[in-house]
Amino acid sequence: MADDKNETENVRHNDNNTNDDSKENVKQSNPAKQDDKETTKKSEETAPSSKTVDKPLLRILTVGDGDFTFTLALCRAYGSSDSSQKQHPQVVVTGTTLLSNETELYQTYDNSRDVVKELKEIWNAQVLFGVDA
Repeated sequence: MADDKNETENVRHNDNNTNDDSKENVKQSNPAKQDDKETTKKSEETAPSSKTVDKPLLRILTVGDGDFTFTLALCRAYGSSDSSQKQHPQVVVTGTTLLSNETELYQTYDNSRDVVKELKEIWNAQVLFGVDA
């Protein structure tokens, strides 16, 4: 019985040694992969970023926003009125209304002239008329 325990312990001990040896062999057999990873990491640090800031991170489309106040609220919540924002937008907002043109919008909603002006000039949002979605 004691011999069985010793044999079992020896087998376990040999298995552990084998696993350690195989791990070490894997480490030794893959130095090229480690070098590749280091080279890739270094080139990523020195190379210009492949991500462009020109692509918006968020696109928002409002549909049926009669006087564009909801569209304006979204611009204020998620946009940036910074001048660099217009050149490199992080958020692109497009507001649409069923009304056929700006004149009809201004006649229908008293505050819409100021809203549209702010959307276009400050937030660089796109305003579309006559959209029946």
